Amino acid sequence: HFIAAGGSFNMAIDENGKLWGWGLNSLNQLGGDSENRKPRMIPNIPQVQQVACGGNFTIATTVDGKYLGWGHNAVGQIGTPMTNELREMLVPDNIVKIS
Repeated sequence: HFIAAGGSFNMAIDENGKLWGWGLNSLNQLGGDSENRKPRMIPNIPQVQQVACGGNFTIATTVDGKYLGWGHNAVGQIGTPMTNELREMLVPDNIVKIS
């Protein structure tokens, strides 16, 4: 189990690697289409190993080694083209973990 806090939203990983989110979602930082007052499983996310939150964005690593990012991306902070939709991140090969 793990919880990460962002600006007015939170993400959590359950014992099965499913990602849950709740709070503000004005910039798609929850990876869904609405705000959640209660934790809601985030759709279309494979099994997650780690998650980190910024002010209005989320980055996760999957158990199969992919890095995913979504949310506010005005200056490319999630490592993808300028969009707030869920995308696989472009990261250097030598990154071993997100902390």
